[in-house]
Amino acid sequence: TIIGLFAGILWSGSVEAVIETTYPQPEGISIGILNGSGQCMGIALTCLYQTLFNLTKCDKLANNAMSGFLLLALMVLMYSRIELRRTSANLLKDKDNAGFSKETI
Repeated sequence: TIIGLFAGILWSGSVEAVIETTYPQPEGISIGILNGSGQCMGIALTCLYQTLFNLTKCDKLANNAMSGFLLLALMVLMYSRIELRRTSANLLKDKDNAGFSKETI
């Protein structure tokens, strides 16, 4: 479905953004917080979907509302400025030792 497509795109983009912006922290902690907040958001959106469906008896309206929320979240992710800390640290590390590890020098 279209909702699954948007959710999959949003998930992969969110994982990369979370890992990059929280670089000094271990990836497991960052992904755990992302999973927890995703579960809470899923519960809230399911309750909203149920309310919309019960009030209007129109599944198209409820589906479009959920697709709109996912599209809004995707737009927020796309237009957020993300500081690439992990990538910067890796580039700096490679630049400092000219590609050689300390064990081989």
